[in-house]
Amino acid sequence: MGSKNLKALVSYGTRKVPVHDPKKFSQIVREWNHLLKAHQMTGSDLGNYGTALWVNRSNRHGILPTRNFQKGRFEEAEKISGEYLADNYLVRNSGCVSCPIRCERRVMLGNREIKGAEFETIGLLGSNIENSDLNLINEWNYHLDLLGIDSISTGGTLAFAMELQERGIKDFGLKFGKTDNILEALYNIAYRRGEQGELADGVKILSEKYGGEEFAIHSKGLELAAYDPRISVGLGLGYATANRGGCHLNAGYAALLEALGPIPVPPTDLEAKPGLVVFLQNGMDAVSLGGSCVFTFMMMIPNPAFKIKESSPLKPILGKGTLLSGGLLNNLGKMLPWIIPININALLPHGEALYHATGIKMTMGKFLQAGERCFNMERLYNIREGLTGADDSLPSRMTDQPLEPEREDTIVDLEKMLPVFYRARGWDEKGIPTSKKLKQLKIDI
Repeated sequence: MGSKNLKALVSYGTRKVPVHDPKKFSQIVREWNHLLKAHQMTGSDLGNYGTALWVNRSNRHGILPTRNFQKGRFEEAEKISGEYLADNYLVRNSGCVSCPIRCERRVMLGNREIKGAEFETIGLLGSNIENSDLNLINEWNYHLDLLGIDSISTGGTLAFAMELQERGIKDFGLKFGKTDNILEALYNIAYRRGEQGELADGVKILSEKYGGEEFAIHSKGLELAAYDPRISVGLGLGYATANRGGCHLNAGYAALLEALGPIPVPPTDLEAKPGLVVFLQNGMDAVSLGGSCVFTFMMMIPNPAFKIKESSPLKPILGKGTLLSGGLLNNLGKMLPWIIPININALLPHGEALYHATGIKMTMGKFLQAGERCFNMERLYNIREGLTGADDSLPSRMTDQPLEPEREDTIVDLEKMLPVFYRARGWDEKGIPTSKKLKQLKIDI
């Protein structure tokens, strides 16, 4: 759309949207809302702290990007955390129309009520540029929204420019920890004014021009989200293979299992990560296809898992048990949809809701296969536009430089994981969907 200068699509109508079975559809929606409110993540954590709840958790696990992903911990993380936001800035909760989660934070900027910053914005415009002033982050986020600029890519680009300055490669007037000229820089980027206007090109193009490709933190030209994947290697594989590039959602968001959630899947263990990532990527695409918030996919983690104490021996058993399912996950795509011929509403009610809304027979297996079909079609589009398996990559800071120098396993070993990922997806060794896979998914090219 951007390449065609298309700014918006507008539609309107007067007819009501037909629902296949209004009574059953209303019933499943009521049950679904109850499940979301009762779930620890969607009903309590996100409701109390919004997505900023992940600041302290990411910092504890050592995956909070700091100083352009040079480190995974920020000494002043508490000052930009969801807990700190709730105690010092929160006016009220808000959210999308009819959503029971209410994860949006409303804060004050002067005498104006605005939307508070989300976790990704806080991570990239906070710790990643060594800024611990949450009020500034909220202010910058407000202006970025007005300018129509993505805060993740902006934060990643600012941090890259700061490291260029730190290394004496190129000085854009930006330094780690210096915040008094950031707002001006945002407008210079938006309107491509002066030397800082060049930052609008993003880290990939900047690194190709000035150097520093090893610390240009992106995948397929998209700056990474606010999780360092070297202690969440499944997310690292997801970043590298995501069709949008360095997007945590299209990547499958494995960090939820590897670092942020109640099931401690060993974060640097390579076993079964390819199959797990395939499952998560398909699931996230399926949820998006169904028109639901991706946070509803968090219900796949059973609520009782949150009740297990951190000191319980069950914790590591649950995490390792997830990896022991590697054989099944690595072959799941070959067995969909018949391997899950039912809907399990306590975990994933989307299929049942879609059936009652549309009349289309939908099981959990068919639902996940719809996500797989979507992911493959996205892949085919990218291939048509010139991307290859060589683009399933990360900068060498992620693949060759351990986040914790004393631990050699704190890298994203794509060389070992990518071949298994391609096989799990039913792609050839170059990362191209095979004719057999396309036939299975009924994709006609």
